[in-house]
Amino acid sequence: MVKLKDLMKFVLLTIFFSIVIFIINYTFFTSKELIIEENYIDPVSTENKEIILSLEKETQKNILKEEKKEVESLKYLINYLPKTFWEKIKAESTNIETTIKTGTFYNKITSLAIEFYEDRPDVRWKMKSKTIKLFWAHEMWENETLSVFIHEFAHFIDIYFLETNVSIDLSNKFYEISWESTKVMKQNQTQADFVSWYSMTNKYEDMAESFTYYVLHNSDFLEKTKSSSILKQKYDFFTNYLFRNKEFFKTDFSTWDEIKSYYWDITKIDIDLQNFLQYLKK
Repeated sequence: MVKLKDLMKFVLLTIFFSIVIFIINYTFFTSKELIIEENYIDPVSTENKEIILSLEKETQKNILKEEKKEVESLKYLINYLPKTFWEKIKAESTNIETTIKTGTFYNKITSLAIEFYEDRPDVRWKMKSKTIKLFWAHEMWENETLSVFIHEFAHFIDIYFLETNVSIDLSNKFYEISWESTKVMKQNQTQADFVSWYSMTNKYEDMAESFTYYVLHNSDFLEKTKSSSILKQKYDFFTNYLFRNKEFFKTDFSTWDEIKSYYWDITKIDIDLQNFLQYLKK
């Protein structure tokens, strides 16, 4: 007959090893996946990485220690390099701040840093380590800058909001719709199953482009789901997991009058910026 003391010892050991396995899985395997994902969503060519690294180091010198601590307690923090750069991008910065202050976005932020750079290598954006970096925003149209921000914000949502919970990562529910692995599509996928060419480059860009399409061109997205069950699953993912109150349902902030069958890059679709910002304030 099993003694009570031995039974208790077995139960305690079982609980102990379960906790150890959970900690190892969460600490090591999740962090590796995070590193892999951030590398794929970092659209920086090898020859420009050194340029960006030097810009980042200069940024850190310009950010006060108090500000670094502040971003940990606040939802978001905006920085400019150089500090005087904010004078050139007041409008762009205000548009982005108006967007993230909206409940539907604000409640998805843990701690987010946004950095505006006056200089630019060969990219418009970069998202890494809970930081969205926008390069040369003053040389882009205001509406494009906001579209780019929303695309990068989608990466932030993907990594830091739809976060791993034990062994379940909600992002995988989206990836599994079209992807066998990071860059390998499932069989029988067609161009019509993706919102843009850029969304076909890897599963992380598929997520970000689809998110941007859902937010800025919802009715367009919804119309295309009638011709693709794959797109319908992607559309439903955002409704079920990110916009349960049907925010943006059947809205479209495009300035174009017709739905095009093919888009190269969702951030390049011209939007009615003021219409979008007014909608957020409702």
